[in-house]
Amino acid sequence: MAKVKGTALMPRIKYLEEKATPEQKEKIVALLSPEFQKEVRQGIFLGTWYPFEYYIEINRALDKVLGTGDLSLIPKLGYYSADQGLKGVYKLFYKVGSPEFIIQRGAKVWNQYFVNGQLNVAKVAPGEARITLTEVESPTEEHCLSVLGWVHRTLELSGGKNVRTEMSKCRRKGAPFCEITARWD
Repeated sequence: MAKVKGTALMPRIKYLEEKATPEQKEKIVALLSPEFQKEVRQGIFLGTWYPFEYYIEINRALDKVLGTGDLSLIPKLGYYSADQGLKGVYKLFYKVGSPEFIIQRGAKVWNQYFVNGQLNVAKVAPGEARITLTEVESPTEEHCLSVLGWVHRTLELSGGKNVRTEMSKCRRKGAPFCEITARWD
């Protein structure tokens, strides 16, 4: 069963707290399943594993209320998650590592955040990487777009300039796996 750790949910909760008015917060929480609403009201625990669907629910709800409802906010949420990582335990890695080094480390820590597939760095060269998502139980656009935003910002934070990222392959569109192509100067 696919799961997400509280550490991956927490940046969404922080975004909700920072960006939403009290009325918007209530609308967002009301869009969540009753089980997830209860968890949000009690508080998300960083070390706890939650159903992966909660991750999709919070992304959709934030996009619907704080975005335009077309999922365009989702990459920004991934971007925001990378910024939150910079403030945490990975701060030193961002400071001393190159974009190539950091993106490879991201793949190594994937399972500390998700029990749902694998993040693999299929190719890394100076100024270029191909990142694949494989073995994801139920691929969703929300998840892929969030990872896309995270990859983009992670590369910027680790020194990449003029970063360009795109979802070059997608399982939901018939590809055998999802793939992000990233380039930077």
